[in-house]
Amino acid sequence: MALKPKHLSSDILVCVTNYGFSEEADDLKRRFARRLPTMLIDSSSPTPPRTADLVIANEYYPGLWNAAVRSAVAQRRPWLMFVASDVQIDDVSALCRRAVEASHAPGLGLWTPSLRDDSRVNFPACVNKGSNTLRECCLIEGFFFMARTDVLTRLYPIGRENKFGWGADVAACYVAHHSGLAAAVDDRVTIHHPAPRAEHQIETDQARDEMLRYFGADVFQWGANMLQIFR
Repeated sequence: MALKPKHLSSDILVCVTNYGFSEEADDLKRRFARRLPTMLIDSSSPTPPRTADLVIANEYYPGLWNAAVRSAVAQRRPWLMFVASDVQIDDVSALCRRAVEASHAPGLGLWTPSLRDDSRVNFPACVNKGSNTLRECCLIEGFFFMARTDVLTRLYPIGRENKFGWGADVAACYVAHHSGLAAAVDDRVTIHHPAPRAEHQIETDQARDEMLRYFGADVFQWGANMLQIFR
């Protein structure tokens, strides 16, 4: 009889989220599941992953985000680690160890590994600065983050009015900041987020207009201010 892996922590639920990168999603689930409770959520990919735990209708990023938060709440996990399946991770073991450390850090609301300098990035502070430390960054990318579940539930669910889910990352950081919780990037572990495939491009003007209406101008003025401070 196969034994279940001895996880580093039961407080963190890893949700590998997928549309169109099914082989990579299966591989990430396998690697994370050795170390932390892990599930794979698929958004009705044309070629589905072999090991999906939950298949949902393709409702873009909000569908995956909502399903991940809902799963963390249902399992009573204090932390959710959201992993987009196109993220490339060399050392999952080291990443998980640092994530567990971060989950015990007082006053921390969101955490992310650093990004390689050739990654797709919205927030420059998340790029590895060579500090070999956990440092405040205030804004965290939406394709990979670990957050307190009770921070995310204050935004749940992302409604259909925000079709593409833009701004959920900034809004989560905003909620954490105004709850007295920090967001931090960990320069001791690094991941890579490649450029998007052509078929995954979205209507950026529509997405930008929707996020401003949905989350409000105050959130994004705060985000713009933090972007200037944390670079």
